[in-house]
Amino acid sequence: MLRSGLDQLLANERAVLTGTPDPEGIHQLRVAVRRLRAALALFRPILAPAVSDWLATELDWLQGALGPARDWDVFVLDTLDPLAPRPPGGGPRSRRAARAAGARGPARGAAGAALGDRRYVRLLLQLELWLEDGSWRLPAEPGALVAPAEEPVEVFARAALARRARQLLKRGRRRDEADEDSLHALRIAGKKLRYAVEFFRALLPRGEAKAALEALRQLQDCLGSLND
Repeated sequence: MLRSGLDQLLANERAVLTGTPDPEGIHQLRVAVRRLRAALALFRPILAPAVSDWLATELDWLQGALGPARDWDVFVLDTLDPLAPRPPGGGPRSRRAARAAGARGPARGAAGAALGDRRYVRLLLQLELWLEDGSWRLPAEPGALVAPAEEPVEVFARAALARRARQLLKRGRRRDEADEDSLHALRIAGKKLRYAVEFFRALLPRGEAKAALEALRQLQDCLGSLND
């Protein structure tokens, strides 16, 4: 699962480094980082602490470096553009669009600079090394028969999905629709459960997984629009 996220990261970095105007590159790059962070959080109980702590710090940095570029893309394309047609000769709306367009360039430049940074290269190489040599695994406790990562994945998946579902339902019961932070927390809980279902989809009955993902997508679309 971590390697899948890494592959998605590598497949989209060129679009950002070359400065292509297509917003999909930066979007898919951020999706890859989110998937990596989701997998890291989900599997933390079986990861060596040195690995999980370092990766969490580096992925948080990368997410922060890519965030402004994507936020400006969303603001311009999904918020300002639908307000067209703009008034003839300019006006508050067109001036706002010009300022937003002017901010997109530097934000995209900062994202490209992050991908050219040694810190990003080290993240890629270190993650590849851990995946290749298996040192990401939490070692077995003294006297234990197996290490946590060697337990059956079905057992781990059931427990992880149940935990994520409880968290989402708890956030849903406690939501305050007038409070932005409350809705954001609900959105994050839904996103975590959605990624968990996607990760473990091969272990679930096909119909159940499809229905769960569709319901979670609808929830994410609604909460995502409110957040934007």
